Amino acid sequence: TNQISLDLTSVSSSVNIRIMDSSGRVVLEQLNQNPGIVKDFELNNLQSGLYFMVLNNGTSQEIKKFIKQ
Repeated sequence: TNQISLDLTSVSSSVNIRIMDSSGRVVLEQLNQNPGIVKDFELNNLQSGLYFMVLNNGTSQEIKKFIKQ
């Protein structure tokens, strides 16, 4: 698919969202200041491969990986 959704409905503060390719290059960075939503990201401009989504709210960090086909 060319879209990925991130469920932020359980988040109560702003979150910095970074998408990085497998070499660690940041391909998208965005500060989400609207907690409690589902955020959609268009992936049309990304090449096929492995990517990491890094979520940071200032006190904790979570990393999720996904494959763009």
